This record gives sequence, structure tokens and C-alpha cells, in this order.
Amino acid sequence: AEERCHVLTIPFDALKNYFKRFPLLSYRLARALAEKVTKMDRRLLQAEEDRDTLYAIVGHKDREADVSYQSHTATRFFRQNEQKIRRLAEDGGPVLITGESGVGKYQLGRLVFRNSPSLNRIFLYVNFYNPDTLRPEGGGSPQSEEEILFGRASGGTYQPGLIELARGGTLLIMGLDRLSAGTQERLLGLIDGRTAAESPSGARAKPPLRLLFGAREDLKTLQARGGVVPDLARLLAERTLSIPPLRDRKKDLPALIDFYVRKYSAELGRAPALVPEETLKVLLDHSWPGNEGELAETLKRGLVLAGRGVLQPEDIHLDFKRIEDRGKIDLLKRPLVYRALKSPSFPAALQWTAAPFFFLLTLLLLFGPSDPERNIGSVYTWALGWPMLVIGSFLWARFWCAVCPMGTTGALAKRIQSLDLPVPHVFKKYSTWFIMLMAITVIWLEMVTEMRQHPFRIGLLLAAVLGGSVAFSLLFERQAWCSYICGLGGMMGFFAKVSPLELRADRNVCLSRCTGHECYTGQGDHPGCPYFQLAPALESNQNCKLCLTCLKNCSHRAVNLFLRPPGKELWELRQGSPV
Repeated sequence: AEERCHVLTIPFDALKNYFKRFPLLSYRLARALAEKVTKMDRRLLQAEEDRDTLYAIVGHKDREADVSYQSHTATRFFRQNEQKIRRLAEDGGPVLITGESGVGKYQLGRLVFRNSPSLNRIFLYVNFYNPDTLRPEGGGSPQSEEEILFGRASGGTYQPGLIELARGGTLLIMGLDRLSAGTQERLLGLIDGRTAAESPSGARAKPPLRLLFGAREDLKTLQARGGVVPDLARLLAERTLSIPPLRDRKKDLPALIDFYVRKYSAELGRAPALVPEETLKVLLDHSWPGNEGELAETLKRGLVLAGRGVLQPEDIHLDFKRIEDRGKIDLLKRPLVYRALKSPSFPAALQWTAAPFFFLLTLLLLFGPSDPERNIGSVYTWALGWPMLVIGSFLWARFWCAVCPMGTTGALAKRIQSLDLPVPHVFKKYSTWFIMLMAITVIWLEMVTEMRQHPFRIGLLLAAVLGGSVAFSLLFERQAWCSYICGLGGMMGFFAKVSPLELRADRNVCLSRCTGHECYTGQGDHPGCPYFQLAPALESNQNCKLCLTCLKNCSHRAVNLFLRPPGKELWELRQGSPV
């Protein structure tokens, strides 16, 4: 009962006598019971109407999404199997969809549902490959797959199962081989009408619904290892759709890429991004071990990182390597270190300390004594400056770049005025060559102009590099000069490979919890990585200046600052091991 009530028990013979002695009592009791039944019928009718309305809304929204974002219908796989897919979709019977993890079994299930002339009221899905499926929300005791599917009674209340909730629609059960033999037999009986789902009243009436099954192995393999009961296997033998892995159907990639680019561009509130030929080549050359799931995640991440409506090759990050933390100490696990590096004062305080010193040094070189032995700026540059830069790169990686006055001045100029143009693709594609050319040019100028003997020329070189940094900051986004041109930074990046410090992100945390990739895109008043790096894709000290911008933007504690054995990065690169 929905209301608190009291129960009075009267023997049947005594009740008959009461009715004979008091006929009005019989009339009033019958009238009260009739009103109660009528009221209950109205409630049941209203609940059924509400349920129908909810199903109609959910079904309409589902169909809107399907119509807007059809993936498999544009693929070669669908065209080759279209007749079989439509035949199975139209007859209302069960279907088994097989294929590796991530190949698109769910999407194909929705395609069958969408093409069904009936049993298309609602689409429900359950994945028994996910262990959390058996754990209800709120931390209750684990449920069996039979209770999830067929419902259960608990504490005097009845909890309907997915089969009853999917009445008039389609239920996709992923993980056929994870179901017990008893559950499979009960589902088989439901299909052929021998058994039925239970309702709250205990009545047994076969609900009209379609059952779809998903499995990661083909039917023969499932039968060989006892993953499916024989009768159900015989029923599904001619009702199976097998999706090949994505590596075996590369011709489907262009259609799938177009589908996901349009889908995620719409979710981001943008016009569909353009995919140049060089980006398409990168995607076609990959083997996609994670199949369509990996493709979708890669394109979604790339669209978040892409700018100006074009998905460039550098926006595509593949094969994130697992962090190998053996023999390493994460300094950020020390609360004092974490708070210090997360502070807004880091590295700003060091940057604004180094900048005045740099300008003073440049002025001394330009306007001080021409005799190198009497010019303090010249003495410092050659006796302390260069050695400190090289030795520092071996000790604390590219941290000199984080406090570099040229980068700091460029960042200040950017705050005042900047066009923030996208960096030309030629700089990104050939950055190694530009950096090498700049480094060779600087060394050549030092030799041919005898800079060691002429402080003024050293000052001119520093001023020219500063001018280049500021000019790039005024023109392009982020720190394009430091990322793609600066020869000095490139040299320090090379030496930084042997440093005992490294910054890496926890790939598992990034993939499972992060959706905005704030380490790259930025967050609020905090800009993204000045070096155009995605933290989980970072594999080398060469591309990181340890400014810890990613740490400040990451809300998932995925960033690690490791103390490692010197030279470990070179050893890992040689061995091809994960970083």
C-alpha cells in the first residue's frame, strides 16, 4: 500500500451474518471498495500514459541524434552488409553482433534499432564487460546479471529489470559470454515464448521487445569455450553480424572520420573542422588497435586542441605511452613542493628577477668598455653565462627557458597587443630544421665576427634574438619563437634528455577523467601550454620547459614531476620502452 493502513481480520461466516443483519454495511463496503479500485485503475492508467509519454520523448530524442550522426551507413562495411542488416532489423528477432572491443557494436545495435519498423519505442543498453554494471549506485550489495535483466524484489518493493523497462523497444546486452547458462536459458525462453518477464503483480506475460547481443569473440569461439548455451547458439547462428577490426577496413576510415568530426564539432559548438590531406594520411597510417573507440577519442581530443577550424597533423596524438615510474620519485607528492609549484608566484617571481638582470647585462655589453676583459657583461657572458646554461640543462632540464627574459618579454608584449595568428604550418612541420639553422647561425656568427673580443657584437646578438621573440609574440599565438625557432632553447632541449628531472602526465587519469584537455587549451585566466604540448603525449624533456602551466590547469592531479636516474630518457629511447 502507498498509504499507512490498519488490517482488520473477520471470519467469513461472521462477515456474512453482519451483512444479513446490516444490509447497509454491505452496500457501503462494496461502494468503498469500488472507489478504491477505480482510484487505483486511474493511477495505473495515468502511470502508463506517463510512461508512454516519457518513452515517446526519449525515443524521439534518440532518433534525432541517430539521424544527425549516422556513422555506419556511410561505410563500405554497411554497404556490403546492408541487405542482411535491414532484413534482420525488420523481422524483430534477436541479433548477435560480434567484434573486437571498440569496433562499433553499440552503433550497429542502434542502427538495427533505428531500421526496425516495430519494437522501436526505446533503446536500452547494458554492458556486462564492465564490472561496475553489477554494482548499483549507492554502494549496495552486488546484483546478479539475472536480477539486472529480470528485476528483483527487495524489502517489500519490486525493482523492475531492463527487460520490463525495454517493453516495446530494443535491449542491447553487451557481453553475452558473461551471462550464466541459467540466464541465457531464461532469455532463450523469453525469445521463443516459453518464459516471460515478471511484472510487479506477479503476472507472466511475454513483453514485446527485441533482444540484441554483443560479444568480443565470434560465435564459433564462444561455443568452443562454452560461452553460449547450445540452443541459443543455434538460434543466433544465422542471425549474426560480425564487424571486422578497423585495421582490416581502412577504406571505412574517411567516412568514419567525417562522421566523428561533424559530431564532435557540433558538440563543441563549432562548424565542422577541415581535415587536410596530411592529417588524413596520419590517420590512415595508424593501425588503430583500439578500433573505432580509439578513433573517436583521438578525433575528439584533436578537435579540442585544433584552432581556426582546421585539424592539423600536430593536433593528432596517437599511442600515448604508459608512464614507467620504477626507479623514479614523484616530487609533487610532497605537499610543500606541490603547493610551491602550483602557486601563481612560480615561475613568475624568477622570471621578473631574471628580466632586469638580462637588460642590465645587454646594456653593459652595448655601452660598456670595448675591452672584453674590462666589460663586466662580457666576462659574465663567457665565464659564467654559457657554462651555467649548459650545466643547468643537464641538471634541471629546460627550466632556464621557463625564466628566460626573452620569453618573459615576449609574453609581456603579447599582453599589451598581439594578433594571435595561428602559427604557419611550415614552422611546425620543419621546426627541427629551423632550430638547427638558428643554432648553427649563432655559432657561425660568433666565429666569423670574433664576438668573444667584441662585447658590443654580443649585445647586438642578444638584442636581435630578443627582437625576434617579441616580434613572434606580437604576431603569433603562445610562444611560437621559443617553440619552433629558438636555437639556444633547442640546444638546451637536447641536453635536457639526460637531466634527472622530467615532467610527465598519468595517461590513465587523462583518458578516463579529462574531457577538456585544459593542459593544452588553458582554463579561465590561465593560458594553455606555451609550447603547444598535450601533457599525456609528452615523451621527452626536449619539448618541456618545466613552467608547470599544465599543473596549474589540471584539476585531476594527473601531472607528475619525477626525479629519475640521469640519462634514463636516452636509455628508454634506445630500448623502445614506455616512458
